[in-house]
Formats: sequence, C-alpha cells, structure tokens
Amino acid sequence: TRPGSAQRWTTSGMIGFMCGILAFCLKQTIASILYLRETMLNAIMDTDGDTSLMENGWRSDWLWQTYVVLIIFTSSLVVLSSAVILYGEPRAAGSGIPETSAFLNGVIIPKTFTISVVIAKFASCALAVGSGIPAGPEGPMIHMGSVLGSLVSQGVFMPKFMKDFLKPFHNVCDRRDFMGAGVAGGVAAAFSAPIGGLLFVAEEIATHWDVELGMQIFFCAIVACSTVEVLMSSFTTFIYIGGLGAIKEKSAILFAVNKEISVNVIMFIPTIILGIIGGLFGVVFNKISVGASAFRAKHIKPHKIMFLLEPVLVAIVYCSAIIFIPTFFDCVPIDCSEDPELAACARVGLSGLDDESVIGYGCPADKYNP
Repeated sequence: TRPGSAQRWTTSGMIGFMCGILAFCLKQTIASILYLRETMLNAIMDTDGDTSLMENGWRSDWLWQTYVVLIIFTSSLVVLSSAVILYGEPRAAGSGIPETSAFLNGVIIPKTFTISVVIAKFASCALAVGSGIPAGPEGPMIHMGSVLGSLVSQGVFMPKFMKDFLKPFHNVCDRRDFMGAGVAGGVAAAFSAPIGGLLFVAEEIATHWDVELGMQIFFCAIVACSTVEVLMSSFTTFIYIGGLGAIKEKSAILFAVNKEISVNVIMFIPTIILGIIGGLFGVVFNKISVGASAFRAKHIKPHKIMFLLEPVLVAIVYCSAIIFIPTFFDCVPIDCSEDPELAACARVGLSGLDDESVIGYGCPADKYNP
C-alpha cells in the first residue's frame, strides 16, 4: 500500500464530488437557457386551432418570425460565449484536452489550470451549448475536471485544516495523478459513465499507472457520476421537484425498443457498404478540417473581430438549416389508424408513437413534422 493511502482515497472522493457538483450546475444552467429558448420559440410556433395553412399542411406566417428570433437569440449567446474567452480568459479556449495531455506528459503551460480558467470555461460552455448550436459540455468538462483535480489536491481555496490534510500531495507526481482522477470525474459526470472515465484516462491521458491508482481514479469517477445523477433526479432548471436520489426511468434507460425485427445475415452487406462510404467521407472531412484549421490560424485567429464573428456565422448557417430543412417535409398524422399504409407512418423498432416525442413545427394539432 502506498504511503498516505487513506488520504489519497479521500482526496479522490473529494475531487469526484466537486466534479459532480460542477457538472450538475453546468447541466442545469444549460437546461435553463434551453428552456427559455424553447418557451420563446413555442410561443411563436404554436398553431393549435389555426386554419390558415399552406397546401401541404404548413402554416407560413410564423416561419420568418421564428427564424429572426432564433438568429438573434443564438447569435447573442454565441457572441457572449466567444467574448468571455477572447476578452476574459483566452487560456480557456477549446476543449482543453490537448493542454491536459501535454501537462501530464511533462509540458507545463503556465496559468492553464487555474480557477479563472474554470469560471471562464463554465460560462462560455453554458452559453454556447445553451444557444442550441451543435456543441456539448463533454470536452470542456474534461478540462475543468483536470483543473479541479489540480486545485483540490493542492489545497487551493481550502480552509487551513484541509490544506494541512492535503500538504503531502504538494508535489508534481501527486498533482499529476489527481489531475488524471479529475479527468475521469469530468468524463463520468458528463457522460454518466464511470467506467468510460476510467478507460479514457487509462487509454488517452495517463502517463503513469498502477492498480491502486486505477482504483482510486475509478472511485473518483463513481463519486462524480453518483453525485450528478442524484442531484439531477430532483432538480429541473434549478427548481427542486422532489424525489432526491430517485433516479428516473427516462434517465436510466436511454433506448426503448419494444418491437422485434427479423434479422438476416444479408442485412450486413449494405451495412458494410455504408461503412466504406462513411470511411471515405471521413477521409474527405479530415482533409477539409486540416485545411480549415490552417485557414483559421492564418486569417481568423490573428484578428479578434474575426475570431468573435466566426462562431456567429456558424450559428447562422446552423439556424438556417434547422428552420428551413423541415419545410421540405409534409405534415404527418399522429394517429395512423385510418391510413396505416402511409409511408410516413412506419415505426421501425417501435409498435407505437410517443405523442410527447413528436414536434408539431407548424403543423395542426393532430399532425407532426417527421
């Protein structure tokens, strides 16, 4: 047993708890912003009882109103998110995973693992994800978890008795190990996957490893995941709804398939073909991504205003797509009992349609947009 083993386990648990609290606050903040966005857009798109429909069942007057409001809302949050990083804490830019890997491999990047980085990344991530653009908190949670691992293990912002308790860990080796635990806690809290957190650290992050360290990292991930799940079970947009600790079925079960599908070995042939096509597209995407990164480094990053407006352009393109692409599809009846042979009524993998999961999007009350 390594010296100070009980202290190491306790510190790992503390880091996991802090990661869980941080992930809970981040998810609730994002949920609050998304709820505001949804409420605002639903007020415009509400078509119940409306009779002024287009030929394909669509209502047209709300479309441009929704588009303008969505563009303004999304662009405003994206600009704020970028400004927090650009003018507040530039070291919080990006996912932070390369910086974390670099530090654990012996490359010290000054002021990358500070409380100001956590605050800036938290605010920027909440605004960006809450704006509705295709982004998630998972990458930033990895960086924030590593920062928490560093800060907690070094006793930063801790009372004196905790600083004395953590004093044996004021060295580079222990800081490295606890940062790895923080990474696992961040992954576990973001994905609700403690084993995933352990494997991510073992495969991608850790430079030194032993069995006891692995168990302590896994313990940190379990504490982080348990903390965020228990809190998320009883709060919605920071409003207490009761049932503390009663993890709901919808949170625990991600896939609900209640209809058997016949499977034949022939079905794997198109799967293989799709895999090949997907691989080729992946090569093209990577080539474009490398070129885009070089272009951004040369023409965008040196100019602050361009760096600020670039995500706004992405937001406008994305909002345009999600607003106008659905207009190419006709409204489909929710109840298909009268015409079950209708192509749009096919329910692959499900025997019925969950009315709560469909989106009207300009359709009458008895129809939805597929």
